[in-house]
Amino acid sequence: MTLLGYKAVAHIGDKVIEGLVVDESEKVVTIRTKDGSLERLIKTACERLVVELSDGTKVSTRGCRLLGMPAERLKKYRRGWEKSS
Repeated sequence: MTLLGYKAVAHIGDKVIEGLVVDESEKVVTIRTKDGSLERLIKTACERLVVELSDGTKVSTRGCRLLGMPAERLKKYRRGWEKSS
C-alpha cells in the first residue's frame, strides 16, 4: 500500500505539516502543502503521521513504522496501525 494521493498530517517536534502525499520512497515522504511548497520528510523523524483514506477513515502511526518499500510494508506492519479519532 502506498501513501501517494492521500491527505496527511505529519507531526515533527513542534512543527505540523499538512497536505497531500506526492512522493514516497523507502525512507522519505514528500508532502505538497496548501501553499504549494514541497516538504521532504524523513520518515523516522515523524513522531506521528495521520493519513486520511479515501473513505474518510483516519489512521495514525509513527513514521518509523513506515520504513521500507510500500508493497512490503503492509505485510509487516498492518497490526501497528490504529484508528485515529
